Amino acid sequence: MKTSDKIFLSVARFAVCGIVMILCFPTFFMEGIFVPLYVSSNSMSPTLMGPHWELICPECLATFRVALQNTNNGFGETSRRKPSGETLLARGICPTCGFAETPVFSNSFRSGERLRIHRAATSLRTIRRWDVVVFRKPDDAQLAVKRVVATPNETIKIERGDIFINGKIAVKPYAVQREMRIPAPYCQWKLQNENELVCLPIRPTPHFQGEKQSANATKKNDPALNPSLFGATNQLCENQNQTQRSENVFRVHDLALELDWTPENNKISLPLRIQANIPSRSFVAIFDRKKKTATVEDQRQKSIYPILSGAGVWKIETSLFDRQFLIAVNGIVVAEIPFEEEINLPGKPEIFSPFTIQWKSDRSEISAKEYEMTTVRQIRNLRVWRDVYYTTSPDTVVHSASNLSSQTTTVPQNCYYLLGDNSAFSLDARVWKPPCVPFRQLTGIARFVK
Repeated sequence: MKTSDKIFLSVARFAVCGIVMILCFPTFFMEGIFVPLYVSSNSMSPTLMGPHWELICPECLATFRVALQNTNNGFGETSRRKPSGETLLARGICPTCGFAETPVFSNSFRSGERLRIHRAATSLRTIRRWDVVVFRKPDDAQLAVKRVVATPNETIKIERGDIFINGKIAVKPYAVQREMRIPAPYCQWKLQNENELVCLPIRPTPHFQGEKQSANATKKNDPALNPSLFGATNQLCENQNQTQRSENVFRVHDLALELDWTPENNKISLPLRIQANIPSRSFVAIFDRKKKTATVEDQRQKSIYPILSGAGVWKIETSLFDRQFLIAVNGIVVAEIPFEEEINLPGKPEIFSPFTIQWKSDRSEISAKEYEMTTVRQIRNLRVWRDVYYTTSPDTVVHSASNLSSQTTTVPQNCYYLLGDNSAFSLDARVWKPPCVPFRQLTGIARFVK
């Protein structure tokens, strides 16, 4: 037998043995690479939820989650146990309508989400920005989960909620935006001038049954509302069981709009016009079903982009995350237009609206009834999202001049700068000494969240 044939037979036997091992012992094989863990903290909420309550508002029937108050930032069996009496939630405040007496039943408690760790991923590919990784914490070597925001030899700076890498804002790709975006339900949609659907994001004030506010209101789970703020803020509904410092509540300016455009009348197909506004600039996107194009224009340019979608439902997404105007249709990115202007929103809600929707048409062409059938009824599943707002220091840390300042940090070789998505209550690189995690302490990349 030739040497090449012997090598081939040896490789074939090895492959067959490997397949047999996988088929006979799948659990052993999978558990060796994908290690299952239960999330026991809410430092990555709402991306990854630890122990929490799932509540239903009796007034508007909205479902929302409230995190269990804890300071643990890792994993553990405590996530599968019900909380003790000291950590029980008295009631929930609905983030949609503001009703402040949502009842908490015994079956409302949920364990931490199950997470699988791909231990081999760190050896198979390079760790990238925005990856969710599991690692050994620098202070006590316990397992924890955080998101990579800066890689080796980069400089990082946190400023007004954004991440700056080497002096430039870190722009999230479309897939990462969808993973990290947070619902911003504080929005009232109103029709103006018969054909313009305007979003006025007004944060609801918590309201109680009758005159119970002064008697039953508790400081622990009442959000730190600032009357001068409206719309999306960096507060999370999940955090209402913990006290947040009012001076650390900021307006979130990076918003996204999502809707389903469903044709109701095949004979009449009016182009849909969505305008995304920042105080100093506006982007207008006109979607045309007949031409299958999106025309984007602002004060500086006009461009036409093809849309690879059929005649059915168009899921349209427009975002202003990280100083970039992004358009996606049915999960495919259509346009990405960066802008340099910082979004400084005015203080009064009636002055500014982030998105407006209308239909481009000559009203003389169709009747009022046909126009109504062709416009408002075509919009379904309209939602507003916001981006993660990173603060320079978590609320659980005593603030000082050093941790309040927006300093630039250089990431050493073979180290990573990690932050939690729940910036207000995540103990991460902003407080660790040293701040960066060496590669050798990374356990794997998070996969298969259930």
